[in-house]
Amino acid sequence: MKTSFYQYTLPELQALFKGHDLPPTGPGLLFNWHYKKRKSGPCLTDLAKKSIAFIEQHMTFDLPTIDTIQESSDKTVKFLFKLQDGLKVETVLIPFKNKYTICLSSQVGCAMKCSFCHTGLQGLARNLKTEEIIGQFTESQKWLSEHRPADDKILNIVFMGQG
Repeated sequence: MKTSFYQYTLPELQALFKGHDLPPTGPGLLFNWHYKKRKSGPCLTDLAKKSIAFIEQHMTFDLPTIDTIQESSDKTVKFLFKLQDGLKVETVLIPFKNKYTICLSSQVGCAMKCSFCHTGLQGLARNLKTEEIIGQFTESQKWLSEHRPADDKILNIVFMGQG
């Protein structure tokens, strides 16, 4: 069974590569590609063939996809993300001057059952996986840098049970 690349911290990935006698440069290249350059899919061009074979056999790079986007006049952006299993969650970028707070979902549905909230009426389906939470952030950040390059700083992260 393949494991998501996004499940690993850099030290964990370095240990994994070392344990499989893979070149030590791979983890840094992968982290740079995915977290600094905001790219999707595996970065295979600069990796050793042995590393590429290992990655293709043992890892996935699947992230949630943006299903719909709603923008308001105050520059707030609400994303509806589609997860790999077809379920959907929301993520919201909240502006303040030239910076943003991002509100990430941590669950599909909600167990609180607040009478004023439609989400609570749906019940709790499940908690999100690491890659689903990271994907909300990275895909929102990528959208922001492409559509509002002057305002692409996300300085705060908050979590909601469901979005």
